[in-house]
Amino acid sequence: MEPTENIANYKMGIFYFNKIDERVVVPKKDKMMGWTFNFAHFRSYLFITIAVACIWSVPYLLRYFNLLD
Repeated sequence: MEPTENIANYKMGIFYFNKIDERVVVPKKDKMMGWTFNFAHFRSYLFITIAVACIWSVPYLLRYFNLLD
């Protein structure tokens, strides 16, 4: 059985948390619903932090280069 199919690997039913599984991005329980992060690994938190920082920086960069006027 695939580790993502085991309900014991999910916290609160939605957050995948499996230290044994080395993958950072894993398919969701229902594969038709897409992908999720393995929150047992630091790399997942790092990736999410960098992605959020990039998104939040866009308005500031647009203002800095006077592209938002």
